[in-house]
Amino acid sequence: NRAVRELVVWGVLSFLFCYVLYAGNAILSQGSLPVVVDPKQASQHVASKWEEWQQRIRDGSFWDTDDGSRGRDAGCYVVSNEDNAARDGVASRCAPSFIIAGAMKCGTTSMYTYLQHHPDVLGVTSDPVEQPKRSKKGAAHKEKGKGKEKETETEKKLETEMKPILGAKEVRLFGPPNWERVKEMRGGVRGALQWYYDLFPTIPPPNSPPLPPQYAAVEANRRKISGEATPMYICNNGVAHRIKRYLPDMKVIVLVRNPADRALSEYYHRITLKLGQSKGKEYEAVAAMTLEEHQQEFDRCATMDAAVVGECVRTAREKYGWFSTSATRHAYLLNCTAAASSLLRRASRKDGKREGVCSLPQMREWCARREQWPLVKEPFNTTTCRASHSLRNGLYSFQLEEWIDAFGFEQLLIVPSEEFYSDTLGTMRRVERFLGLAPYEHWGDVVGHAFNIDISGRSWTVAESTAEHTHEYGPMLESTRTILQEFFSDTNKEMERILGRPLHWG
Repeated sequence: NRAVRELVVWGVLSFLFCYVLYAGNAILSQGSLPVVVDPKQASQHVASKWEEWQQRIRDGSFWDTDDGSRGRDAGCYVVSNEDNAARDGVASRCAPSFIIAGAMKCGTTSMYTYLQHHPDVLGVTSDPVEQPKRSKKGAAHKEKGKGKEKETETEKKLETEMKPILGAKEVRLFGPPNWERVKEMRGGVRGALQWYYDLFPTIPPPNSPPLPPQYAAVEANRRKISGEATPMYICNNGVAHRIKRYLPDMKVIVLVRNPADRALSEYYHRITLKLGQSKGKEYEAVAAMTLEEHQQEFDRCATMDAAVVGECVRTAREKYGWFSTSATRHAYLLNCTAAASSLLRRASRKDGKREGVCSLPQMREWCARREQWPLVKEPFNTTTCRASHSLRNGLYSFQLEEWIDAFGFEQLLIVPSEEFYSDTLGTMRRVERFLGLAPYEHWGDVVGHAFNIDISGRSWTVAESTAEHTHEYGPMLESTRTILQEFFSDTNKEMERILGRPLHWG
């Protein structure tokens, strides 16, 4: 009885604590106390704040609050430019204003390239810049001495190299592992942010004094905006709150596409990547694959992903409730699928790969589909799938919860790719209004072309192609589509709830 009483008391105190924090936040943000309090929302708010503090400690910015920010000026988030004051003529500058944060294979490169045609939008530099080559890690190795083995630690210095930003658009700073690597390269958070700002043209604050003639190029940027497009951002937990922490006025655009179609597109993207990196017999084998072979290989890999990821999705929904955050749930999903994939790879290496893989309970139904892939030479070799996690990357509701929590819909624009493809002109008008840009009269001359990252060469760049030729790869099998539609059914419904309208992804 005493234990029950103590449990009840702790429950009541916890609820009151959550209510105080929730109500206080509502008063600060809305100016009034909420009439109806959702206990779950209150508890998740507490968990979110606790997680935010933990991230600030990990980033090294809990006590050091000087991140170079200098306030606001007429829609411009002003940051320090003291390191470049002599070069640019201004000691402060406007931070980048927008990020296209995802999703992969949803039209992000085309949208970013279209925006570069607007006279008031500036992009990422195409010049080579210093970037981390690999992170600084201790490399443990064994040395024999006096008949015993002893562990020694060898420090490896962080190596850097001069190379262009991928496609002159994908900075990838705020996600792993680049955030930690750039911080190490530049001596902390402020140095990493300065590195980021320097990737963009200097924009003087709107109400700063006019610059002398020798700084005419910088003066010409006044009242313009800049931004980047890193579609991998939404695939990583913690990125949204990190961006919000350091660039609170950032506007975020996310394109979402029927996840089944997106997975197929990513599969062929990986095939193109494989062709660009392969030589000799390996290249010939991939290049010689027929449509039927690709269809069977995609079915094999996609249904394998469905078996692995599906179990993690179910567990995430059951395990995380009141005292959890969107970032926690997303992190669990990423960690769970990574662990499950690792287990699957180890199982596939066993003697008689079929027995190794099919011994896993979640893989038995998948193993029964063997007759669907008669053209696949190694059907139980899990390492040959070229679209790893392609289904997980289409679980948009898990990813977008974080961004909605961090930015709200005032700073977040979610665009279905199908609308972008069918009404590109109208979509660009909508993006234009969202970013606060003046109307551009020549979108019609721009949107008739599609753009993708050209990965055929060593240096990846943005390549142009006519819009009609962006879907040259063949269709997936109808049986594959049926399985994927069922797999994505719940998260697609959640996306419709988030957007408040049907998406017709069924």
